[in-house]
Amino acid sequence: MSELHSRSDRFVAIMGNPYSGAKDNRARVEGLVTALHDLQIPTQMIWDLKARELCLADPGFKSQCRCLVIAGGDGTVAGVTGLCHELPTAILPLGNENLLAKELGFHRSVQEIASAIHAAKVRHIDLGMVNDQPFTIMVSCGFDADVVQRVTEWRRTPDGQRRVKHHSYAKPAMESVLHYNFPRISLIVDGKQVDGFELLVFNVNRYATGLSFVPDAKLDDGHLHWVMWKKPGRLSLLRFLYLVKTGKHIGHPHVAVGHARSMNVISSQPTPVQLDGDLLGNTPLILSIKPQALPIIDMSAASISR
Repeated sequence: MSELHSRSDRFVAIMGNPYSGAKDNRARVEGLVTALHDLQIPTQMIWDLKARELCLADPGFKSQCRCLVIAGGDGTVAGVTGLCHELPTAILPLGNENLLAKELGFHRSVQEIASAIHAAKVRHIDLGMVNDQPFTIMVSCGFDADVVQRVTEWRRTPDGQRRVKHHSYAKPAMESVLHYNFPRISLIVDGKQVDGFELLVFNVNRYATGLSFVPDAKLDDGHLHWVMWKKPGRLSLLRFLYLVKTGKHIGHPHVAVGHARSMNVISSQPTPVQLDGDLLGNTPLILSIKPQALPIIDMSAASISR
């Protein structure tokens, strides 16, 4: 853990996603702004995606910024860290799952988040890389990424993007059940090839609906943890999810698991890939880990500055 040496004139930049989650996000952001101002911390609010890119590419902006706050869901976190991961970062969770925020303690009140920023303590976590794109939580290839691809297509409208709620996944998931054809996926890791039909690679043991795929994974262990399901088909995939839900998948003959610092992924045909809940594209993939590359505001210090 280290401490930020911040001057009082340095601002906190809040990078917001107006499309995240299902509630009135701007009101929650305004609450954080008020809490920071109460602590005499100036802020700069950025909602526009193009403005976000310009700011994070500007050395002058970054030299005056004491901390980034990413206001959005897991996809927004991935998008911002993809542009900049050298500034201390906090998360204001506005998405549906908010997996990384929960893992790091940012699901607490805006007053506590502001307090932690004021305390200026940071910790460093690993950053995954896939095809030169950073990720914080996980990458998957197969059926669930096909669902994400269908949700992504549904979100697009001439006027912007629809907000995604939990039930927004129901119809796309059913379409994937009916149409996904389970191409073969091959993981090349540690000089060996592991074949299967659903691959999940984790930086942290978090997944939607609370499923625990890799219980040993930690945010600062310097490894990516992977799980491969070796059987194709819809009923087979349901069996896999049942095994994960009951914690019986580790050691099962149809499940391969492991951890590594780097790996490659190929497939029998282009196969959808999702990164932290957002569509990345298709296989092939090159994955690696950057140990302790992302500085994070430490929420354990929230009460210290009060």
